[in-house]
Amino acid sequence: MSYLWIYQLPLPVLGFGVTTLSVLVGLTFSLLADRLGWTVGPGGNEAAGFRHAAVGVVYAVALALIVVTVQNRFDQVEQAVEMEANQAGDLFATFGGLNADVRVRLQQDLVEYLNSVIGVEWPLTAQGRTSRQTEALARHLMDEIVTYHPQDQHEEDLYPHLVTDIHHLIDARQTRLAIGLEGLNSPTWRVIVIGALITLFFASLFHAERRRVQLLTMALTSAMFGLMIFLILAMDHPLLGQFSVSPEALQEEQARLEQIMRTPPPHQMHTPPAQSPR
Repeated sequence: MSYLWIYQLPLPVLGFGVTTLSVLVGLTFSLLADRLGWTVGPGGNEAAGFRHAAVGVVYAVALALIVVTVQNRFDQVEQAVEMEANQAGDLFATFGGLNADVRVRLQQDLVEYLNSVIGVEWPLTAQGRTSRQTEALARHLMDEIVTYHPQDQHEEDLYPHLVTDIHHLIDARQTRLAIGLEGLNSPTWRVIVIGALITLFFASLFHAERRRVQLLTMALTSAMFGLMIFLILAMDHPLLGQFSVSPEALQEEQARLEQIMRTPPPHQMHTPPAQSPR
């Protein structure tokens, strides 16, 4: 059964749902411990507090490390998108040194690739899928470059830059997809959930003179755990859900390249009008 539908939920709904579920679990543990008589007496709160502090610190450190890992992966995908856009711009500029017919064809293929990334592949990656069309366009562009035979010395000098730029472009795309569509593995999620249950159950064993105070502290502790788990969920798949990496860098580069292709060369913009014969 697919679990990706979770990432399609609106962020307020996801956050409220995870936090509410965590609070309900915590309050259930507290009421269950009190009903079964498992709460520690007033005299044992101090000794049990040290044990609970140790358990809480271990889980908090583990949770913090997971949050940092998820944040780093999110940043890596953002950097990959920016790198992909930058490499597309560099490749487009390098195409300008080729013969006119080859230059126009390769530039059009590059813009078509960007259009496919933004219009076809990006909506698919938001559903956890990839685009065969975009993959084919990327491979076609690479094949055109690596099989191209330079026509003169100037193209010979440009050719190594073309090969380097297209490889960097493909590498950036692969990094975007590999990290952006990969979330935390099942064992890590088991540690997160089981660790939260153990820590909350341990907290439910403490005795408070006022029942309201005990339930309130339990609810606040549970809500904090719920918020942390929600943060991990929201950033777990950098290309899925509302809190995801934006294609803005690629969109800006696409618009810039299309504007360049629509703009005539400078020597055509100031051509004097032909004079009529006298």
